[in-house]
Amino acid sequence: MDKIIYEWEEFKCGIDVIYSKIIQSQFRPQYIVGLSRGGVIPATTLSYKLNIPVFYFDPKQDKLSDLKINLAKDKILFVDDINDTGFTLNSIRKKVITTLHPEITNEYDKIFSLDNIKFSVVFENLSSCIKTHFHSITIDKSKENVWVIFPWEI
Repeated sequence: MDKIIYEWEEFKCGIDVIYSKIIQSQFRPQYIVGLSRGGVIPATTLSYKLNIPVFYFDPKQDKLSDLKINLAKDKILFVDDINDTGFTLNSIRKKVITTLHPEITNEYDKIFSLDNIKFSVVFENLSSCIKTHFHSITIDKSKENVWVIFPWEI
């Protein structure tokens, strides 16, 4: 397995790329939700650049209902470091839908549009089961066996 050592300067440039994509999209989040642990630093950095509040959420422990935001109406940007398999982001998406619509079971979640909720990562894996709205670097783990080491992991 090859390792990608992602340096702080690259991270700063990557956040600038994501920031530019958000601005160009005209999506104006009211809140950022950083996913623990890897999304905390990218979320905080974007929060400063966009001048909006940030919350932190641990998908393994926390409930979305604990966040002091309106999942149905507020514009929310969920942030993580990497969209590796898509499992985490897809589980967040499903948790949002089941929080808003507790009557939903199984695959009915696919019929709902979440226009007020977007996802952003630094690294987007093309072979992931879900795609993000904003990212700075694209990799394809189906073609290259890589492991990304972020500067805050060293």
